Amino acid sequence: MVNINRITLIAIVLIIVFGFAVYGNSLKGQFILDDNTLVGNNTYIRNWSNIPKLFTQDVSAGSGLQFGFYRPIMLLTYMVDYSIWKLDKRGYHLTNIIFQILAALSIYWFITVLFGDRLLSLLTAAFFIVHPIHVETVTYISGRDTPLALLFMMLCFIFYIKNSNTKSTGTFILMLAAYALSLLTKEGSLIFPGLLLLYHYAFKKRIEVKAFVPILCVAIIYMAMRTIILKSPPFDISLFTEMPYRLPGFFVAITRYIRLLLLPFGLHHDYGKRFFRFLEPAALLGLVMFFSLLIYAFKKRESNRLVFFSIMWFFVALLPFSSILPLHAYMAERWLYIPSIAFFLILAKCLTSLYRARHFKTLAVAVTAGLLLYYSGITIKQNNYWNDPTVFYGRTLKYAPYSLKARNNLANVYIAQRRFNEAVELYKEAIKIDPNYEDAYVNLGNAYGVMERYDEAIDMYRKAIEIKPDDEKAWYNMANVYAFLGEQDESIKSYEKAIELNPRYWKAYNKLGMIYGGMGKMEESIVLLKKAIEINPYDSWSYNSLGIAYGNVGKREEAIASFKKAIKIDPDLAAAQYNLAIMYYYAEKYDLAIEHCDRAVELRYRVNPAFLKSLEPYRKSKETPQ
Repeated sequence: MVNINRITLIAIVLIIVFGFAVYGNSLKGQFILDDNTLVGNNTYIRNWSNIPKLFTQDVSAGSGLQFGFYRPIMLLTYMVDYSIWKLDKRGYHLTNIIFQILAALSIYWFITVLFGDRLLSLLTAAFFIVHPIHVETVTYISGRDTPLALLFMMLCFIFYIKNSNTKSTGTFILMLAAYALSLLTKEGSLIFPGLLLLYHYAFKKRIEVKAFVPILCVAIIYMAMRTIILKSPPFDISLFTEMPYRLPGFFVAITRYIRLLLLPFGLHHDYGKRFFRFLEPAALLGLVMFFSLLIYAFKKRESNRLVFFSIMWFFVALLPFSSILPLHAYMAERWLYIPSIAFFLILAKCLTSLYRARHFKTLAVAVTAGLLLYYSGITIKQNNYWNDPTVFYGRTLKYAPYSLKARNNLANVYIAQRRFNEAVELYKEAIKIDPNYEDAYVNLGNAYGVMERYDEAIDMYRKAIEIKPDDEKAWYNMANVYAFLGEQDESIKSYEKAIELNPRYWKAYNKLGMIYGGMGKMEESIVLLKKAIEINPYDSWSYNSLGIAYGNVGKREEAIASFKKAIKIDPDLAAAQYNLAIMYYYAEKYDLAIEHCDRAVELRYRVNPAFLKSLEPYRKSKETPQ
């Protein structure tokens, strides 16, 4: 049994209170950015039988996409969430808050193991949990992988240190398990052996080969497994040729990272993939900071191991997000999640030293309280930006006016709000900034389609296809327009092309099956609709369409089963309620026909008056006393 003393218990309670106090308002947040792909539209997380798929496919495979990331443990947590909350966003945000608290508690434990100073550990963890630089990681549901990976890394580090002292088999197994879980949560955990080497060097600890080598073996096995599963290495080596052009951006990022840690204002999401020159002031300042900190760290290696360890931790932990590796941006606030521990450790050390100095205790308490309140206030305010997609993308554009992603996503929000003209203008602005921005053409085509400007919609899809011929979304959406216009041949060709490009595009199978059904080709329709359901067994409309096809070929029992499945998934699917009523009528189950027809009427479905009239005799007989 773990022995928790009174001071540790107080520290745990404070960290938990801080966590819920600063992130409680994030429970109001909506799905944003990749949340719909990883959670909202992810069919894999909806059934426990899909666990093998989480460990053998891309992180976005459940939505029919390909992100190029392998993070099964994160997906497993979404699966647990879905089993509890379904798609209630509050539940997912609550889980993120809990993981942030657990990550902070693991930091508290880690610092205590390293330095044996509980006040230092508490302040480090407290600053970590309230600082607004972590809002992007915690309030963003898809950012969950980072706190989870850090939690497992800290546990691995703790078990590694304890194993070197006890040589316990149980601790050794926990150490390897924690590291494996960390890697299966996020690829950035590959930096962990580097942090272990830093620990040995900073604290002059002899490397335990029997512990360190198994850690390396776990990392190697993971890289091999990831490469086999995703059929690609962890990093695109061909892009390393850009490194000389990216390098100045790394030093610009250092300047801005340090400023954001000290004065966290102007926080936003998209910093973009930009190239800088070494002669730019921010790059020169970052270069000076980088070498000055390194020189200072090595000067302090003997006299102040905490300072040396912290400074070197910052740069080693930042290594996966430096210009050495090709990334989609030169900096990002979420990349500071693990490196920031170094900043909080040094800050906590300064305040604990001030607190323990004679005559400065009150000042230390006042400064600590002031900083915690200052950081907490900004974090709470920043959560509000992330809660509302319209505000979030608008704010992102304020700080990153050339952000194509923010402009495109804000336009998508406007489409959902039926603000079509505003959306069209944003898509056009994105295209003006980058005439090869294929997503904007596809989405502009979607907007034109909703606005019934069909010729213009088709033109946009064709332009998108010129830029990216293998874009299945463009082919699929163009097929939808052709289907609406009654141009069946063009529609069928486009749906088939979308399926050729993405064999898991269940929406294309569904729509193609409906077209064949409308043409009277019921057997072909049934095959396609079954394929759509095989890929996504949670789409109520596919079951409804399959029920119609079965009904048209006289397979009444199969039709009833399909409609019932559609209603089980979505009880408010009025079309399925009505279609089931018709099937029950022909099966002479009139009570059930009346029940489902009434439900369809309640849902404001346009029920055929003749069908309603045909039910009247059975209503009267039901009401007549026997």
